[in-house]
Amino acid sequence: MRLAMGPTKTVQGRVLSAMDTSTCRGSTGHRVNYEFSPDPGREFRGSMNLCQESPYYSVNNGDEVEVQFVPSDPAVNALQGGTANGAPPVALFLLMPVFILAMFAPIFVPQLREVLRARRLFKKGRLALGTVIFVKKRITTSWPGWLGNSAAEVYVEFESPMSKKLEAIAWCQNDWLVTHLEPGAKVHIAYMGEKPDRVALLEAYLR
Repeated sequence: MRLAMGPTKTVQGRVLSAMDTSTCRGSTGHRVNYEFSPDPGREFRGSMNLCQESPYYSVNNGDEVEVQFVPSDPAVNALQGGTANGAPPVALFLLMPVFILAMFAPIFVPQLREVLRARRLFKKGRLALGTVIFVKKRITTSWPGWLGNSAAEVYVEFESPMSKKLEAIAWCQNDWLVTHLEPGAKVHIAYMGEKPDRVALLEAYLR
């Protein structure tokens, strides 16, 4: 990655030895040992496995090659335009966070979304006393064989400031609370709007 993304220099090097290897996924490759001098009086050596698509695949002892190295650390070097067989591509490291996010997003994003919704409703919305109608368990499966994220949807009834009865759904991941929310139980909610579909169940965030 330092050779691919950082500042580098290129100098002439010399092949010390080249021998056959079997590191090219079924085809014959060459392991080339070389030396180069980034500065007068300093010599470094390196080696690289080359497959048939490499421009230096057919080099022999004593041939000149272009060596790319990191100026601050010449021990990090490679043949210019060579292909290091077995070395993971730089794009793999760059895309790894995306893969991790795609794997865990279905697990944590719903929780984060509901927490942010509850925070917004509590700060900017209205508070009311509601009555539990019923509770429905919900399991979100993200991957085959994965248990997923368990939560519950609590259906509540409450009155608006205009004395109008409304019904809405609250998200709850507090398993202990869910077992105690029987129909008719009183709960505190936060909501916004005249006819909200979703409300925040405040008891779900008490510890």
